[in-house]
Amino acid sequence: MYTSKSIGNLTLVLGSQIRVDLGSYGAPTKGTGGNAIKHYNLLTVTMKKLGKGEWPTTEMPPNSFPVKYTLDKAKFENRYPGCSLVGYFYKGSFDKKFNIVAIAKDLKLHDGKKLVYKVKAPTVDEAFGGDSDGMIEKEFTARGFNDFFNRIPDEAVDWLESKLSETYTKQVMNDQPSKEEKENEL
Repeated sequence: MYTSKSIGNLTLVLGSQIRVDLGSYGAPTKGTGGNAIKHYNLLTVTMKKLGKGEWPTTEMPPNSFPVKYTLDKAKFENRYPGCSLVGYFYKGSFDKKFNIVAIAKDLKLHDGKKLVYKVKAPTVDEAFGGDSDGMIEKEFTARGFNDFFNRIPDEAVDWLESKLSETYTKQVMNDQPSKEEKENEL
């Protein structure tokens, strides 16, 4: 990626296509635009297409494929190079709901057939059956991943999204070098 600019909830990302450098030994890949752009950018994320075996179901719909995003370079304090995430292009687009459900399955937050999740109790009566913070536990079951994805309630998708956010935040923070390690590197 060359650069990005955020304004409110909108982020503009300018990307480049990776090409094979035929003049080098081992034919490594590099972005177009020369070496100056490599040093200019603040964040480098590589996206590679994966094989059909990485798809969460046995049948892959047309115009669909899995990809792996890897953070190669970051000039930000709280971003760790090497973190990766598998994403899914579903029927020609990056469908947020499909990605949440599929990535949560990859991380074993559900098995593709059953999900137990928590939601805020809407009334005082329901809160008595839940946790002290007013949460109640719900269960959703389906026949398989496709049925699971097509019928999952929005509140369950929101719960999965919050769990994914927690999981990846912990992963990134655990991979961060401590202050002592940073000082020793200097």
